[in-house]
Amino acid sequence: MAHTNFKRITITVPEGLLVEAEQLKQDKRSRILQDALRVYVRHLRRERLRREAEKLDQDEEIELAESALVAGNEVWDKY
Repeated sequence: MAHTNFKRITITVPEGLLVEAEQLKQDKRSRILQDALRVYVRHLRRERLRREAEKLDQDEEIELAESALVAGNEVWDKY
């Protein structure tokens, strides 16, 4: 994924964590932190989706899907 617009920021991290990250991934610091932030944002999105999915009533969702299927069958011509 190519990005053309970058924003310069200043962050503070424990020195040991930065050294460890640099030892594991021989890349520029910016690239290491971009990758880490990308992974973290994806994690947050999945967690948000999981929490929202837990709020759904599975029986109600099945009922809605079945009623939509019946309604769709009534509208479409049979082949």
